[in-house]
Amino acid sequence: MEELLVLDCYLMATDFVKWLTHEIDSRDWNQSILAERASISTAQMSRIFKRERLPGIDAITGIARALGIPTETVMRAAGWLPAVGEVPDGWVELGHRLMRLSGETRARAIQAMEGVLVAFENATSPGRR
Repeated sequence: MEELLVLDCYLMATDFVKWLTHEIDSRDWNQSILAERASISTAQMSRIFKRERLPGIDAITGIARALGIPTETVMRAAGWLPAVGEVPDGWVELGHRLMRLSGETRARAIQAMEGVLVAFENATSPGRR
């Protein structure tokens, strides 16, 4: 399972790097220019481009600011948000309902949902009847 997670992260990083390379190439920039304009160290930018690290929220917001595009666009490219139109039915409504709850109640609701999800995952695992 851990190997699949590592592979999934690598594939996400590969897609993001391809997207980001296209963005900087279309501006005749390089990684150093992007790093400077995004207020990110060149070492951190290099790790992102080498697929050694996925971008964190600070890197994502800096990259969006540098490129002059919405943060949401960079988040989608980095795999932090689903592509437009990929949100399964009911997720938006569920998110809105959760956001209407107070912080403590929302945390308890999420914890309860996690328990239910684990139960469903265990019930549908291969080898289970």
